[in-house]
Amino acid sequence: MTQLDTGAFVSAALHLRSRDLTPAVISERLGLNPTSTRLKGEIVAAERPHLGRNPDNYFMLEVQRSVHRPNAVFTNDDSATELLRVAIEELLGKIEPVADKLHELQASASLMCAYRALPAPQWFVLPNILLRRLAALNISVTVLWTSPDPKPET
Repeated sequence: MTQLDTGAFVSAALHLRSRDLTPAVISERLGLNPTSTRLKGEIVAAERPHLGRNPDNYFMLEVQRSVHRPNAVFTNDDSATELLRVAIEELLGKIEPVADKLHELQASASLMCAYRALPAPQWFVLPNILLRRLAALNISVTVLWTSPDPKPET
């Protein structure tokens, strides 16, 4: 018999790519420490060398949130939608104060939001004020659902 797992994981991340600016320079100019970096020319993934090398320098600032409740029903407060809203708001709190510097970098900037949830929500709603804050940054936003990690049957 398989135990019913319910849980949610969300990530909101600012991605910056630049052919010329290294992650260290981006970090210095923004005054923010990245959660992940890659240098131009590095192998994309050591475990998958066939993917090649990074064409650009890469800077990422990420906020993650998760909740796990075996055999439980989620409330509105800990749903994937609410977790995503909280993660985006925390990330915006870090990058909005440096929005002018972000635009001065002239690096390719995007905001990527990912969520993984069991059971998967059929939709999610982000408040209008949050969407206006995202739009004010003038960077593209991508939201994607990632499939849950398979759990072995017990």
